[in-house]
Amino acid sequence: MKQAIAYYRVSTDKQGKSGLGLEAQQFTVERYCNQSDYDLITCIIEVQSTRKYRAGLFEAITTTPYFPTKIFISHASSDSHLVEEVIDLLENIGLSSSQIFCSSIEGYGIKLGDNFLEAIKKEIDESVLVLFILGNNFYSSPVCLCEMGAVWVKSVQHIPILIPPFDFLDIKGVIPLTQGFKINDPKKWNLFKSKIEVDFQLTSLDLSAWERKRDKAIRVIERIINLS
Repeated sequence: MKQAIAYYRVSTDKQGKSGLGLEAQQFTVERYCNQSDYDLITCIIEVQSTRKYRAGLFEAITTTPYFPTKIFISHASSDSHLVEEVIDLLENIGLSSSQIFCSSIEGYGIKLGDNFLEAIKKEIDESVLVLFILGNNFYSSPVCLCEMGAVWVKSVQHIPILIPPFDFLDIKGVIPLTQGFKINDPKKWNLFKSKIEVDFQLTSLDLSAWERKRDKAIRVIERIINLS
């Protein structure tokens, strides 16, 4: 996919604080990106009069697309069995355990003695790709909602992964227009694999080997969903 950086501007502090005008701009840009095969990697919001120098516009023009160095998995702890399968798929694609942060899985999360909230805040920065594992459990978790807010504030690249029967119309909060996929959709996992290989500059895994591993993980995922 081609990469894009969005620039949004409102004229007054009042508009900036209320969000007036921003939602319409964001909807238009994100719809265009989805229709034109652009990957919206970041956005820059500026509250500035047209009579003044637009520092934000200059930043948008001069910003170089970045490649993430790590994946942050935002999820409800009650969905950790599903998340384990997601981690296995990420490692099958070619990521190492050091490139994956997941707070509920030992070896991928927070070290003993570390402050939980401080560790999460440190991990969510512009160098990560955040995967939101979305379901009803996610929206029942205050920590998950805080992570979603942090991603929005910092304009971090993110992808929603939905747990059926949770659907796209059920998405709430600050990421309703971000393109994502359902956790048991094999074709979308193939597209996701291609994105990860490009973003993390990985050697492409043989497709037949990948699809065997993918299908095995999806069978486990569907069993877990059916038992929920």
